[in-house]
Amino acid sequence: MSAETTPPAPSAPTAGATAPSAPPARPAEWGLLARLATASNVALQIVAALALLVGVVYISKKYYNRYDTTRSRAYSLSDKTRTLITSLKKPVTILTLWARVRGGNDLTPEIIDKVDDLLDEYKGFSSQIIVKALPAVANQELAEKIIKDLDVKGPLDFNQMVVKCGDRQKIIRIEETFEADMPNNPYGGGAATLRAFKGEEVLTSSIRSVSEDRKMTVYFLEGHKEANLADSAEGGALMFKGKLETAENYAVKKWNSLKETTVPADCDLLIVPSPRARFQPEELQSLRAYFGRGGRVLCLMDPHEADASPGLDPLFREWGVEVTNGILVEPSPEARVIVPLMGGFARGAIQDAAVFIGSDMGGHQISAKLINDDAPIFELACGVDQAAGAAPDVTVTPLVKTSPESFLRTDLTLQEGRMVPGKDKAGPVTIAVAVEKQLPGDGGDGAPRKARAVVIGDGVQVQNHFYKQFDRCDLVLNAARWLLEQENLITIEPKKPEEHKLSLVTADQITWVQRISLYVLPLAAIGLALFTWLLRRA
Repeated sequence: MSAETTPPAPSAPTAGATAPSAPPARPAEWGLLARLATASNVALQIVAALALLVGVVYISKKYYNRYDTTRSRAYSLSDKTRTLITSLKKPVTILTLWARVRGGNDLTPEIIDKVDDLLDEYKGFSSQIIVKALPAVANQELAEKIIKDLDVKGPLDFNQMVVKCGDRQKIIRIEETFEADMPNNPYGGGAATLRAFKGEEVLTSSIRSVSEDRKMTVYFLEGHKEANLADSAEGGALMFKGKLETAENYAVKKWNSLKETTVPADCDLLIVPSPRARFQPEELQSLRAYFGRGGRVLCLMDPHEADASPGLDPLFREWGVEVTNGILVEPSPEARVIVPLMGGFARGAIQDAAVFIGSDMGGHQISAKLINDDAPIFELACGVDQAAGAAPDVTVTPLVKTSPESFLRTDLTLQEGRMVPGKDKAGPVTIAVAVEKQLPGDGGDGAPRKARAVVIGDGVQVQNHFYKQFDRCDLVLNAARWLLEQENLITIEPKKPEEHKLSLVTADQITWVQRISLYVLPLAAIGLALFTWLLRRA
């Protein structure tokens, strides 16, 4: 029989030891206070996080900045656009109606993406730019409501934008925002190639048009065999007229100085486009009176035969300008443009050097930024420079000069292709000047009254054949903007797509590329992996 085991009896507390005390009883409210404290702490953390998020969004919106690392600044707004949109005093709404339909050689979807990115840039620089996108098909009722609320006039079609400010609006078609080369395939097929994106030029021009209180009026002088505004032939100026109306938003009109004795009162700028007939004294007096009351004049002069001068020299001398008849010859290889001439006249060996690029753009704001790809091209130009003994209240600034190797042939009967000392004027020769004359009194706002003029020694700058060949009108347009005191919009150029090509022309170059691709790069990766493995083992 086994002995029965009993659990040991609890030992009595030893002398001097104290029994453990029970935890104090907590009030019934303690649990509620603890939960409230925890909830309050969480709520404060949420509020602090939201405040931090709102602060980050506010700062990023107020101090919006992006960095464009492309060589051509393809994703950056020009300084002129930023100046315009940040100075807007009234909101400008841009309404878009897109239909991204892909197919064939259509560039429309790609251009729409570019325009949307551009509009984001506009919004980022000015709170006065408001962009609204109309639903193309999904919600017709909403689209009609937006159109009604904005009071948009006229029917809208897909792939159009409406730029609206107050009761003024301008409709832009997507085709106006780009230039493309279509495939030369009579049987169809192929893809169109984007040549230039003109979205910024078109949008900025439209914003300026609808936000200005009054549209500027440009008059072309006629009656002296000038380039005809309505003529689409090579010697006409229809393309330049369209540029002034569509891109610059000027109202373009004509003034016949033989029929009307005074320049029209609404004339903001008078253009004299390559006159070929002599001015009468009464006409000179009309021009003198217009300039004397603060008028703005742009004169484009051409070389002429000795007995066919338009007779504007007395007026030019009053402006501090001297126009030297002749043909500028530019033998410098860096400045010459060898193309078959389509207009004007040429003399023997001069023809090869009669089309050239301006070499020195000077420091005036009209021409200072016309460098490299934007430099103006001239065709059979004559000399225009500051006259000796100009009045002290007249400032004459050279705009464009030729290279030191150039010369001005003043004897048009010579057939020599080289400079003839004693008969030709050595370069550099000034081709264009800007004139500013201070007038007595002020313009009504405390600013001094002044008259402005620009004289360019190349009349073909406004003719159709010049645009077809070169598509360069920056010098003339910048001159018009300066004359109208719209310097904030000088030079907004289309963005041209960047092309980066790697040209391998020798067998050694191709061999090295193959060796690097097949041996160097794989061995480098294996070596890096082995080095990492050894480090981990150690």
